[in-house]
Amino acid sequence: MTIARIRLALLFGGQSCEHEVSVMSAKSVAAAVDEDRYELLYIGISKQGKWRLLDDPKAIFACSEVRFDDGEAVWIDHSEGAGFIGSPDFGTHLPVDMVFPVLHG
Repeated sequence: MTIARIRLALLFGGQSCEHEVSVMSAKSVAAAVDEDRYELLYIGISKQGKWRLLDDPKAIFACSEVRFDDGEAVWIDHSEGAGFIGSPDFGTHLPVDMVFPVLHG
């Protein structure tokens, strides 16, 4: 019997002066997550406050500065109940089981 993985949104970055610290903390959290139990969604917040769904975790954390413009614009959408991410790019609601905020400042 296969158990469905929990969809976990990792929220990091942000507009604070500790943006880079948040990115490095998110890298550590992502490395510790059991991928057999969790499906990670990487949601980065740029220094300008734009939320992006980033799809290549190795590239996200490989360089010193995350390229937030490479992802799809997203937001937390409560219009149909709790636990959805909305995006004009994929035109649907993506259900999320948990959000792990790794924000500083």
